[in-house]
Amino acid sequence: MNPEAQDRSGASGLRYSLEVPSLEDLVDVFRIALEANFRNVAVRIVDCPDLTEPPYGMAAKGSWRTYCCVHVGSCLSNWSSLLTTFIFVLEGISKSTKISDVGGVRYLTPLPQLDHKYDLQTIAKESELSPPYFIMGAGCGPYQDVGCNCELMANVAVSSAGVVKNESRIAKLDKDGKCQIERLQTTNLAILGNFFLSAGEPGKVVEIRAEGRTGSENFVSILRQAVRARYQEKPVGIGGVFLVEKGSLNIHVMPDFSKAPLETEGTVDQWLKYFTQPAPMVFMSVFVSEDPGWDLRCEHTHGYGVPDAEGSSQNRGGHYHYGPPNLCVSRVHVETRYHFIR
Repeated sequence: MNPEAQDRSGASGLRYSLEVPSLEDLVDVFRIALEANFRNVAVRIVDCPDLTEPPYGMAAKGSWRTYCCVHVGSCLSNWSSLLTTFIFVLEGISKSTKISDVGGVRYLTPLPQLDHKYDLQTIAKESELSPPYFIMGAGCGPYQDVGCNCELMANVAVSSAGVVKNESRIAKLDKDGKCQIERLQTTNLAILGNFFLSAGEPGKVVEIRAEGRTGSENFVSILRQAVRARYQEKPVGIGGVFLVEKGSLNIHVMPDFSKAPLETEGTVDQWLKYFTQPAPMVFMSVFVSEDPGWDLRCEHTHGYGVPDAEGSSQNRGGHYHYGPPNLCVSRVHVETRYHFIR
């Protein structure tokens, strides 16, 4: 256990304060790793742009500062450590930013435990985050509202007056087994989720542009493994959004809950429905470089097709696996400070 851990009886867990990478250090970490896996790479420190504008369509504008991680599952708890921003956040609010690891795959396999239901606004409250705030990330959608199992792309901002701006979407299978994207009106979810919650403020971020993948790893894994190699046993959390402008992507969408036990990786893989979907697509990603022994999901990325003028994602979206050799990722932004919760 971290020697700086302290009891937080009113907040359902422990808080940890850990070392925080500087933006300059992260520029080097990401640049070296990406240059080994992409033909063209540019990494620099910039002001975070307005990510409510196209092509991102986020519920909030950009840039956050301090990070935490909250885990909600069989027990609700908090832990505080260093984390890092890997693109966009709500503009003009306080410093607190949190990562939330909710539920877990153990509630999905071998058979689903459908009593595990959550709400993003409740998670924010339990994370000691008051409006205004912003939440984005990946998880299982609210079967209790949608009527079936589905993938969640969470993208929600709550104003200081409590007004909810919900740009979230879900991906599900239609009766013919095709991918279907729907706008989500609720802030509910189920089973599991990995989210970035921010009450941040405008600031500098690290901008990443990469084109022409030459390595075998996917974009998110390249970044996570690079951070893990640099900081080793010190967990660094990163969350944010990236835009894929060119190529096609390998995506899966979960079918409805399996009635047969999913007891191995092979049976899970056979159960999932895979698609190859064309860019442009925007993805929400949350990852932790090193699991400090808390059974975290270290990497989770969902996304959908860049909305057209009518707001449609053309039924493209789901859980991200990897992109093709001509993958072009642009305008990724990263910033860092301290704090981690579980």
